[in-house]
Amino acid sequence: QKKLQQVVEWPIKHSDAFARLGLSPVRGVLLHGPPGCSKTTLVKAAAHAAQAAFFSL
Repeated sequence: QKKLQQVVEWPIKHSDAFARLGLSPVRGVLLHGPPGCSKTTLVKAAAHAAQAAFFSL
């Protein structure tokens, strides 16, 4: 959960700092695992916290 927060939430909330440091945010995240291990729930919560769009494929 912490790693997902760092990858998704921080670049959105701190875009000015990322730009100053010349860092590019990750373009996407691919989660894998068996059905029912809360992949979708985790990503929906992270997207909501970052006020970002969530697309499930």
